[in-house]
Amino acid sequence: MSIYPALLEKSTGELHSLSSSSFLAGRSSRADLPLLDPACDREHFRIVDRSGTMQIEPISLSRNTLLNGARVTQAMSLAHGADIQAGEESFVFLERQDGSQMEDAQLQPVDSP
Repeated sequence: MSIYPALLEKSTGELHSLSSSSFLAGRSSRADLPLLDPACDREHFRIVDRSGTMQIEPISLSRNTLLNGARVTQAMSLAHGADIQAGEESFVFLERQDGSQMEDAQLQPVDSP
């Protein structure tokens, strides 16, 4: 059974399967992906499947969600290997449908400010 698409949590290496058509990240107890960073909102961002295209949507515009270093202000399409940051928490979007290994993501280092 495939776990993809998924988010790879950079700090822990944990893989979070995006198994539903709408996946919520935030500090809320309702979040599919709990974010522990107090700089994140209770409902921070959502990843949705729109007719086979995975997109990230900001829920809170008062706190930044970054996609490949750029602020997300509206729904944006995700590509395999995309870098997502919410507060101090960072993830990589993995879209492989064939169960390929994580090293296929071709992760790029992120420069710290």
